[in-house]
Amino acid sequence: MFDVIRLDQNLLPFSKRDLAYTNQQEHLKPFLTDFPSTESLLNYSKVKSKHAIDRKLLVKTLLEQYKDLPSSEPTLQNIKALSNDTVFTVITAHQPVLMTGPLYYIFKICSCINLAKHLTSIQDAIQVVPVFISGGEDHDLEEVASFKLFKEKLTWQTEQQGAVGRMNVEGIEAVIETMVALLGERSQALELMQSISQFLNVASSYGHFQRLLVNHLFGDQGLVIVNSDDDAFKQALTPIFKEELLKQSSKPLVVETQKQLHNLGYGNQAFAREINLFYLTNGSRNRIVQDGANYKVLDTAITFTSDAIHEHVKHFSPNVILRPLCQEALLPNLCYIGGGGELAYWMERKTQFEHFGIPFPILLRRNSAAIIGAKQLQHWKESNLPLAQLFGQEHTITNTYLQQQEEEFTLEEARKTIIEGFEHIKSVTETIDKTLVPAVESAKVKELKVIDQIESRLRKSLKTKHEVNLNKLLKTRASLFPNGGLQERKDNIFTYISKSGPRIIQEIQRHLDPLDPTFTLLVLRQ
Repeated sequence: MFDVIRLDQNLLPFSKRDLAYTNQQEHLKPFLTDFPSTESLLNYSKVKSKHAIDRKLLVKTLLEQYKDLPSSEPTLQNIKALSNDTVFTVITAHQPVLMTGPLYYIFKICSCINLAKHLTSIQDAIQVVPVFISGGEDHDLEEVASFKLFKEKLTWQTEQQGAVGRMNVEGIEAVIETMVALLGERSQALELMQSISQFLNVASSYGHFQRLLVNHLFGDQGLVIVNSDDDAFKQALTPIFKEELLKQSSKPLVVETQKQLHNLGYGNQAFAREINLFYLTNGSRNRIVQDGANYKVLDTAITFTSDAIHEHVKHFSPNVILRPLCQEALLPNLCYIGGGGELAYWMERKTQFEHFGIPFPILLRRNSAAIIGAKQLQHWKESNLPLAQLFGQEHTITNTYLQQQEEEFTLEEARKTIIEGFEHIKSVTETIDKTLVPAVESAKVKELKVIDQIESRLRKSLKTKHEVNLNKLLKTRASLFPNGGLQERKDNIFTYISKSGPRIIQEIQRHLDPLDPTFTLLVLRQ
């Protein structure tokens, strides 16, 4: 289905910090356990094995959660295996974005599964289980309620509030109906859409619906999906929550690390508060703040004392500052896999982890990739433009192409001649009448402007002459930057499932190497 081209990440429009991490630059080492490699991950398993995890609670809770999912045999085996001290996890996580949201949602999960398989295959002494955490406790509906299919933006219309994972699925059926209409009668995604419609009928919440979908796509590969919004997990996290409330330890540690990163030229990724906990009820998720000797939940009448923490802990919900710490406390994890922005805020956490006595995992940047048609790529190759320039700016592509087609076209010599001529006129003028020098300068500027105008008109004529080819090149580039952003951040997987069927996910996964930092260009054979 695909031919594969690997490109240097440094040629693509990623952030300075993202590229510094990918290139494993030394100045980031103080904020990490180690850079990712097979060796470093296996070495870290020895560190993590010494950290006490309540494996009995973990397995019991996961089996309870999977009563609501049609679990595969590989997944059930992986869950039960977590009771053994030689079994570890690799984790990726994401908010429950509608219909999997942008492509990188899929890439993250593929990277996670592939890394687990790789580590398990090379080390007989350990087993590694891929884990996906669906972050349904977040309450920012706007971030999860929309996605783009082809060029159309589809949005889940709902007035619900609170944690998105707890919302009901009312209104999603309308989105699915719109999807089916856009996909068309010949779409290879229609059978999958029928399954998704059935998920709506059994889903007890939006978070449950999302887990059903991910499980359907990846469950046969043993992926374990974790719902962090679970009373048993919250009770297990009581010591962390209690310290955060009573001692408010996280903020000064994170802020100090942010200052160190700032001195290296990196901005803050997350805002640390005195208390990094929300209070979660059905329909609301509000911040907890200290009120004298007590605690109160903003915009509610709820208050509690430090002695009553255990009574309220099931309602506690960590924010982005505390969430990484919580998941690492619950799981025997070796590695967190995320995008550049995620790893940036994880890098602000190492001293926080040390304070709480929890090993800081190795961080791995997820695979980045893009899909391009073979015919599009062939046309690009015929233009003789460098492949890396596919990811450059439109004006650069245009100028390079035109220069390549009309190498003799340049008016720089004409400019040079005019400047030299006027310099001679100026020197003569200065010896006869210096008051005329400004007039000479003015005449030179006018002549150069004439050259600029002629050059502009010539370039316009060239663009017209090569308009067909240029439009094809820019259309090829636009397929990698739909709506102005990198394809993996804009396109949805159903765009490609529609053309090639659900198997395209497994084909994508087959070509993603989680320990290879290059950008993967997937060339879809026609």
